[in-house]
Amino acid sequence: AHPKDASLLELKGEALVALGFRRAAEDCFVRALEVDPRLVAALVNLGKVRIDLGLEGGAVKPFRRAVEITGGDFQTWRLLAKAEREAGNQRGAYEAWVRAFAMGEASVEDVIEAATLVVDDSFRRAHPEATDKMCSWLASAIARDPQCIRAHFQLGVLSEETGKRDDAIEHYRRAVEIDPGCLMSLTNLAILYANASDEKNAREMVTRALALEQDGNRRKALQKLLDPFDRKTSKAGETP
Repeated sequence: AHPKDASLLELKGEALVALGFRRAAEDCFVRALEVDPRLVAALVNLGKVRIDLGLEGGAVKPFRRAVEITGGDFQTWRLLAKAEREAGNQRGAYEAWVRAFAMGEASVEDVIEAATLVVDDSFRRAHPEATDKMCSWLASAIARDPQCIRAHFQLGVLSEETGKRDDAIEHYRRAVEIDPGCLMSLTNLAILYANASDEKNAREMVTRALALEQDGNRRKALQKLLDPFDRKTSKAGETP
């Protein structure tokens, strides 16, 4: 009876989402926005349903339009960050996370997700300031949840990136204390100790990592870390 009523189309879209009919809901939100392009709730709902459908690239535009109209809130910037990341726009994701964190207290999981952006080399080169900012985000996450293994591990990785070897070791060791089976931390500790010629700690971490590592190539790489120490021992034994 009222096919051009934007509010009704939006409500029908919400009802369809609740029933699990996301593709049909997407169509309703699109039609609502054709009638009223500034209907913020429909823009946000369209972005959400596209994320649920695995169409993150198509979610970016409605989220961006929503924050342009209203200035955005924590949740909308957060969703935009996720959509930008999945769409391959690391810079856009970072900028959206910065805006989100400035507006509300993020969860520890949000902070960890945001901090993984620096894994991308091109992103780090484009945003040299991001590493320090993400270190502060992770530090705040650890202050809230000192037992968060992922936060300690990521802070260890970032500390390595910035040349803070001792800090990296501290965070990796903390991750291993919380979870003795944290293979990534054990492996990184083994590498750090081996590079520092710290035989005792290198052997300990290699042994512990080998007890968990199943991949053949990674096992060989771990064992190879001990080669310099083994050669040194062999030469010492050959000395008259």
